[in-house]
Amino acid sequence: MKHLLIVLLLICVSYANKGFIEKEIEKVFKHKSNVNQIYSHSLAQQFFHYTKIAVCHPKEIADWDCGYYCQQHPDMIDVQAFAGNYSSQAYCGYNQKENYIVLVYRSTQDLTNWINNVKFFKQEFGDCKDCAVHLGFWETYTAISNEMINCTKTLRQKYPKSKVLITGHSLGGAIAALMAVDVTRLGIQVDNFFTYGAPRVGNIEFATWFINYVVPKEYWRVTHYADTVVHTPPMNFYYSHLPQEVWYNEENTSFKICLQGLVEDDTCSNSLWWYSISDHTSYFNEFQECKTQFIHHNETMHFIGKQSDQLNNQPNLIQDQKQ
Repeated sequence: MKHLLIVLLLICVSYANKGFIEKEIEKVFKHKSNVNQIYSHSLAQQFFHYTKIAVCHPKEIADWDCGYYCQQHPDMIDVQAFAGNYSSQAYCGYNQKENYIVLVYRSTQDLTNWINNVKFFKQEFGDCKDCAVHLGFWETYTAISNEMINCTKTLRQKYPKSKVLITGHSLGGAIAALMAVDVTRLGIQVDNFFTYGAPRVGNIEFATWFINYVVPKEYWRVTHYADTVVHTPPMNFYYSHLPQEVWYNEENTSFKICLQGLVEDDTCSNSLWWYSISDHTSYFNEFQECKTQFIHHNETMHFIGKQSDQLNNQPNLIQDQKQ
């Protein structure tokens, strides 16, 4: 509760300087905007299912046996799931029917992640001049980034003509942006970049550099009505969202395509002065649960599901690495 009050207080303070921040954003941002992309509600909901899987036990993810949401994408193979420090968790795999390499990071699940979420400091970011990203997001990402990058390389070598989807909900959406940068550095095109209820990742320099460097073929930042998390970290800390916002009403029965660009649209999620935790946990009114709920304690784990070159009668290879 204490951490939530801190978040809400900082959100309120941020609005005092909102006009100043927007003027600074307008000065800095000149980015490539994909004006030809068309939002699909059904596609966004299908991709959201992947984010719900990310909170399941990593063994069940690797085996693709997590219940309802795994059943929504039954053609996943070559799945690997990872867990590490800072309560980080992610998975990668290939959907042979949809021809997607799928890269997903877990949403906020426990107090450790919430503490990281309110660490309002910036970590200098790579070769981007003056760019900075949230320290807690950076620490969570780098805890298992090498594993995810290696998995991406393996899948790309195996499926060179595949498309790439990077997605995440909440904290997972913020970390997905950092993953998209590293995937691009591998020389791999990010085809679909979808986030749901994601916080602001870094400063305005990072936001404009991201969209010019990564240049996803399709990118959407989905928000749900009064979702609290999308207003953190505060704008007066010089944080900025990535584009392109799609704002759903409270009942998830309609949506609005917000203004293009990197200045946040005051007629979308920023139009509300109150915020809701329940709106953060009710995207698309999806409430199914994993077969096994999982909160780990920073132990390092790596689970490998059945690979496409294995015989059907071979058992799954499961590798568990202790800290």
